Amino acid sequence: MPKKIFGSPQPMSESAPWDLLVDFYRERGPEAWRSGKVPHRMTSNGYLADVYASVAGAFLRDWSQGGGKETPLILEVGGGSGLFAWLFLNRLMRHQPTGLAAPDFEYLLTDAATSNVQAWHEIPRIQRLVDNGPLNTGVLKIGGEISVGASSSRTWAESELTSRPVVLIANYVLDSVPCEMIRIRDGRVFQELIALERVDRQDAAADDFRGLKPRFESRELPQPYTGHAGVNEVLDGYRELPDEMCIPVPLETIAFLENFLKSDFPFLMLAGDLAYTTPEFEQEPPLILSDYVACTVNFHMLGKIFERWGGGTTFAQQADSHFAVGAFFKPSQSVDVPLTREAAHHCLYHFTPLDAHSIEGALGEHSGKLYFRTICAWLHLVRFDPHTAGWCLPHLVRIVEEGEPFDRTILRESLLEAYRCELPEASGEKSLDTGIAYLFVKARMYEETVQLLTMSMPERGPSAERLYLLAVAEKRLGREKEASRLLFELLESEPGYWAAMPGAEGTPTEVVEWLLSAEEDDLHLDHIMLRLSVAEFSRLDALEKPA
Repeated sequence: MPKKIFGSPQPMSESAPWDLLVDFYRERGPEAWRSGKVPHRMTSNGYLADVYASVAGAFLRDWSQGGGKETPLILEVGGGSGLFAWLFLNRLMRHQPTGLAAPDFEYLLTDAATSNVQAWHEIPRIQRLVDNGPLNTGVLKIGGEISVGASSSRTWAESELTSRPVVLIANYVLDSVPCEMIRIRDGRVFQELIALERVDRQDAAADDFRGLKPRFESRELPQPYTGHAGVNEVLDGYRELPDEMCIPVPLETIAFLENFLKSDFPFLMLAGDLAYTTPEFEQEPPLILSDYVACTVNFHMLGKIFERWGGGTTFAQQADSHFAVGAFFKPSQSVDVPLTREAAHHCLYHFTPLDAHSIEGALGEHSGKLYFRTICAWLHLVRFDPHTAGWCLPHLVRIVEEGEPFDRTILRESLLEAYRCELPEASGEKSLDTGIAYLFVKARMYEETVQLLTMSMPERGPSAERLYLLAVAEKRLGREKEASRLLFELLESEPGYWAAMPGAEGTPTEVVEWLLSAEEDDLHLDHIMLRLSVAEFSRLDALEKPA
């Protein structure tokens, strides 16, 4: 087949993959995450949000206890779907250590794609934080200069971002920032030049990166290798290593970070990505051309840059370049960050977010029965992650139906917490509330059903399933007048809802009277499950297991 060449070989930072990546996110917008094309489960989950909130909370306390006056800024770059921001803020604002209130801060959620920023404001839970809380949004692309555009609230000058303590959150974004590629062979330093070729196929999509083939050429570099003295020192250190290796050099990322490192305020970066945390590089360039474009990040070099500015890092004891989380921190001359260092070591060094994800995946592959205690332990491990809670629902329904013992208080608290953490509009996942309400009704937890649906209907809408489950709960609580009102509202909104329910025949009044007089076993809750927006919960074998 004919091949199309994307230009002549050129430095990696100036090459075609980055342009293709910008076009991809600009055109796909939020659909890149909703479709599952771009992986985000590894970072957009309750456990990682809890870890980041623990370390960021310690950083904020270091600042306030050190006498700091300026309001700290939490800046998220590459916010994507917005799901992580919601999970993180949920943990930071609602789950502080005993006796400690959430410290003051501002949160600026940014992305390079304007379409993603616009989409966040269509999500009710995020918009409420913009209207009433600490959240602002804006367009920001990582580069040498800091410039925030299309802000939700006001114009952000660079000084507003750097003249205060900053927590930078960078999940799965540094791997898409242009970098250089350096090869070290026999103690000599080479710059890798890249050109792309693609086999022309009529059926190939414009964003089909699997059909791209990179061609690399090496060009020896004299000293100094780059215009950054710190980077050159790190490269000289790599020259002492015995093996040939190909090293990503994130010059644009370093230039961006040094805007904060050179300030007189403490700085913390929390980042999760495809990344090297040790100088154990591969011989082949770590460029990924798949459903997306990415390049493994050199966290090790970034850590060395932080050390040059008087800072430090914490990584997992066991390195894994497939996914690494790092805490990069720098104190100021007047305020140290001991609580930050302690929290980072506690949360990241031994048991890591990758470990939690691995355990979650192993449980997701479990094909036998799961008992109540196991499910509770699982939900606590993943910090009540809504995706995992949804996967647990059919197991909990089975426990209730088969009369196995369970603790009503733990069940209520765990599932209501998972519901509060959910952001279905951002992730593409369907709402948990109807599935949880179904379980509560099956478990005869009628007050809990009313509590949940009273919270969810104002923002999710009075769907037929929500109205019916709420009416059942109200009837069982002896509030037949309210149950009748809800049923008439349901019949008015969807007259044909009862067509498949045996016994529900006649005029609307006759249907309501029949339902109000029906015994519990005649309420056809299984019919409701077939109609629920979370219909996959009705069949164990149809579930999407945690990735």
